[in-house]
Amino acid sequence: MCEERDHRDVIRQDRVEYQPHPASVTWARRRVREVLEKWGYAELALEAELVTAELSGNAVLHGCVTGDRFWVRVTVAAAWLRVEVGDSAVGEWPQPRVARADSRCGRGLAIVRHLTHRYGVSCSALSKAVWCEFDLTRTTMAKS
Repeated sequence: MCEERDHRDVIRQDRVEYQPHPASVTWARRRVREVLEKWGYAELALEAELVTAELSGNAVLHGCVTGDRFWVRVTVAAAWLRVEVGDSAVGEWPQPRVARADSRCGRGLAIVRHLTHRYGVSCSALSKAVWCEFDLTRTTMAKS
């Protein structure tokens, strides 16, 4: 399930590290919105905020080894926009679940899958990143 993207066509990129604390999810979400608005992708800001919140929340709850930070990277290329959230839990792979109606958890990856065009996991020896992409060629937000 590990996958890497060819980054030769990257136009812009932003990466910030956060403490593994619930408030960091809010800060990460806001940062993604601000960056996308600054770069001219305000139309995708809401969806990107939502997936950032879901993936960052998962990093805080499941992915950060005690004391380790998680990071959020937003990358824009000509045809795609990617949101990645990385942490140090290399062996912890996200698994989509079917949440019961009364469950408070278990919907995050379903939300990510619904809002984006594709998602997956990239890995290295020291970290993993769960990522999702918006296909800019299929949206009204495609930039020239």
